[in-house]
Amino acid sequence: SIPVTVLDHLYAYNRNLILIGDMNARHSSWHDVADNSQGQRLANWIESKDNLQVFNSSQQASARSDAIIDLIIALSN
Repeated sequence: SIPVTVLDHLYAYNRNLILIGDMNARHSSWHDVADNSQGQRLANWIESKDNLQVFNSSQQASARSDAIIDLIIALSN
């Protein structure tokens, strides 16, 4: 599952972080067609922080489907 506790520690240590990875998280706010529990959890975490956003929210990232699961998350300003 999405390690929200680890993400909280990283964010508290340095808010200028850039998170990049295969999150296997799907959420409609990233222009994906479906949500999953990983996506809901990650979207809630992003929304709870100041100025974080998904930067590649419209780029297909799966070779087997139209899913957007490889994400780049960073400060929006």
